[in-house]
Amino acid sequence: MSNRKVTLLKYVKTEKGWRRLHVAIAKNGRVRPHYVIVDGVDEFHPEGHYELKYYDGGKAVYRAVGEDPAEGLAIRDQQARLLVAQTAAKAAGIPIEENSTRMNLAQARDAFMQRLRLKNRDKETISAYGYLIAEFLRLSAKCYPEEITDIDLLRFCQSQRERGLAERTVYNHFAHIRAFLRSCGVDVKKLIPEKKDLPQKNDPLPEAYTQEEVEKFLAACNSARDRMVFEFFLKTGVREKELAYAEWSDIRWTEGVLLVQNKPHYDFHTKTGKPRKITLEAVLLEKLAAWRRCRPNTRFVFGTKTDKPNGHFLEACKRTAHRAGLNCGHCAPCLEKDECERWYLHKFRATFATWSLRGGVDLRTVQLALGHTKIEMTERYLAPAEGPAAQAKMNAVFAGLNTGQQPNVAIAADSARLSPSRLAVRRQEALPEEAAGVAASVGD
Repeated sequence: MSNRKVTLLKYVKTEKGWRRLHVAIAKNGRVRPHYVIVDGVDEFHPEGHYELKYYDGGKAVYRAVGEDPAEGLAIRDQQARLLVAQTAAKAAGIPIEENSTRMNLAQARDAFMQRLRLKNRDKETISAYGYLIAEFLRLSAKCYPEEITDIDLLRFCQSQRERGLAERTVYNHFAHIRAFLRSCGVDVKKLIPEKKDLPQKNDPLPEAYTQEEVEKFLAACNSARDRMVFEFFLKTGVREKELAYAEWSDIRWTEGVLLVQNKPHYDFHTKTGKPRKITLEAVLLEKLAAWRRCRPNTRFVFGTKTDKPNGHFLEACKRTAHRAGLNCGHCAPCLEKDECERWYLHKFRATFATWSLRGGVDLRTVQLALGHTKIEMTERYLAPAEGPAAQAKMNAVFAGLNTGQQPNVAIAADSARLSPSRLAVRRQEALPEEAAGVAASVGD
């Protein structure tokens, strides 16, 4: 019987030159990223790439599979299944076309991941695709794209739900697999024609913090740096990584804007791959200037002590909310570790959008600040008014009925854009002729 074993190695530089070494395995059975075994000891080697070793008859074959260990594992498993299938076919007397151009799933995955790299997708995106495709291929245990069935897709979705993931997350993971299968020529719509059988977005309306919550939160910040960080989140609507990689050179002081742009040298790319400008509020701009004067030799606006990109803002958010007494006290994270699920960084982005739109900033300007490709994406952040804000608008609509006058429709329409103080001024400025015209039109 032929040797069907497939081994994952890493080609690294050692004291004796470049060598292929066995990868190190962690206690949980997974590959330790970029660790190899040297003389029985795990050593960290970020250089080089991963390779598969298997045998074609009696000849050893080495195949490069990239720099991501997750990709290497998935390709290894696919190659092992392919060898098993070939061996079974030979044993059954089924001829195998050695030089066939038929692409198996492992090769299709290689090509798909290569395209992602050539399109300059960031490492996190590529890693996510690699992990999810590896999981899908493991569950399906198929060798060729045309062997994929609806059962394989439904089983993958069910496995994600069994992990306790939200339906929206399952939808996102399914979208990754659908993109991969599309590149293989597999039409998912034909496999699962009914939309009700697919994962659903089920997007809830975006939530925004109230002014009272924000004031309590900022007052509870235990350092000037934390207050600056969260005020920056609130007043710019940037994403977490955009803030982490924000440099002083990105601030155009004379224009009063922040430039959010790709930074290939840090392997950072904006979500759309395009740069954008965000107008900075005057008070925030002044605070940033003062912050800069205290840190004249730093590169990053909110970097670490060693001036590196900082990625620990979420922990500070959770601690501050708890300190401010803003935890709901009912969700599972609150009960288990005093970290409320209602407090998270992306909600500051939603708050920026909601407050801006309610304050009269036009939809197009907010869309550009957020970096949305479609205006419909921005409209989702216009959360409906609730509580006192909603009541103030309803009061404006029906104010005429309470005084025995006809409701002023023009003023009511303006109330959606004006603050209560400006609304009062607007009422005083309303001309008698305008009110009479409105009354006549309502009477008709």
